[in-house]
Amino acid sequence: MGDTQGLLKISELAKRAGVNRGTIQHYLREGLLPRPVKTHRNMAFYEASSVDRIRLIKDLQKQRFLPLHVIRRIVAGKSGGAQVKAAVAVQQAALSALAVDAPETSISLEAASKTFDLPAALIHKLEKLGFVAAVRRNGERVFSGPDVEVLAAIGQLKRLGITERAGFRPQDLLIYKRALEGLLDQELQTFVRVVIGKKPADEATKLARAGIDGATALLVALRKKLINDLLRNAGKETVEGVLAAGQ
Repeated sequence: MGDTQGLLKISELAKRAGVNRGTIQHYLREGLLPRPVKTHRNMAFYEASSVDRIRLIKDLQKQRFLPLHVIRRIVAGKSGGAQVKAAVAVQQAALSALAVDAPETSISLEAASKTFDLPAALIHKLEKLGFVAAVRRNGERVFSGPDVEVLAAIGQLKRLGITERAGFRPQDLLIYKRALEGLLDQELQTFVRVVIGKKPADEATKLARAGIDGATALLVALRKKLINDLLRNAGKETVEGVLAAGQ
């Protein structure tokens, strides 16, 4: 066992790095980790330095949104600092273009409650659920930008009867937030895979803005279509059920 002194089994490596075995095996296939030392057919040991490397890879993926082909060059030491900085600069320029244009309107908690007919307690619940976030300006907690639009939309739902009295809870709206968070994560991964490290900053920025506008329109159109399909199929099943019952 002297040959394996200081080395880690895959289970130990996964635990220390905070990932699962599948992630380690994926990184191996992608050439992001050095090959393990094999002592038996089903026994392999990894260098302890792989812990820091895995953490670096996860950070570059999650914090910098860098694609694996760029990360591979970084961890292999084949990518010069200038190239890495260029990739990050393109990424930052493109992601900055994803910022949603919104009015600079700021509104206090009290004003938001009156304007949108939302009880302060409900707004506090929405804050805890992550729908909005107040910032402090001149000693006062205010909402601004997209947060104001979110409060306005929820106020509109309330006026249409989507209320706690009717049985709807604030946490029920999490289905939209969670779905969109997952969608945004996949959008970013796709964008980074296609653009970062392959397109210049100006082109990446232009593609990011076009993607935002186009994808938003597509989301609205697809939602209408899916609702329409659901209603049409539900009606068909109901008719078929009535006919079957009459036989």
